Amino acid sequence: MKLEKIAYSCFDDDEPISDSAIENAFGVKSLPVYVVNRHGRYYKRFSRDSAINKLAHIMTQKVFNRAGHQTNYPTQTIIGEDNEVRWKIGELFPEYIRCHKRAVRRIKLLLRRQKEIDILFDKYRHAFAETMKLKKECLNAIAKNSPATSWLRS
Repeated sequence: MKLEKIAYSCFDDDEPISDSAIENAFGVKSLPVYVVNRHGRYYKRFSRDSAINKLAHIMTQKVFNRAGHQTNYPTQTIIGEDNEVRWKIGELFPEYIRCHKRAVRRIKLLLRRQKEIDILFDKYRHAFAETMKLKKECLNAIAKNSPATSWLRS
């Protein structure tokens, strides 16, 4: 910001400084956060796909560790200029990538099934509530019209 471009005439010494501009510029927004918590590891992600991907990596890594298999090619040392030593982590093995993709597909399938179950459960709840309401209406109609139930009205 150049001081020459500031219009000091716009500022009034008698006027208190307004905090509304700061309040509008800074605030806390509630965003959906997906939490991945598995095998003692805890991550927060802002997208569903990222959370599924991280969960699949955690699960795949656990399986490979239990089986005693390596997940990456060996780490390579690279000597740069001025004898600077750097390390390059090896790429993932194709077996690990295939296992990870299977885990992602399986997680998405399970989430899709759970969503279908939740939808069916909501439909069941609404149907059950409607059934109870109709039963009450039916019993009230029978009680009003039946002479045998006249003792119920008194």
